[in-house]
Amino acid sequence: MILYLFQKCILQWQLYVGLRDYFPTVMTII
Repeated sequence: MILYLFQKCILQWQLYVGLRDYFPTVMTII
């Protein structure tokens, strides 16, 4: 169960980093 939450957290972080790389202007506004 903990491993599942850990993997989910990593996927969320990778998605955040990917969005930040794709939309740097949006992240600077936020």
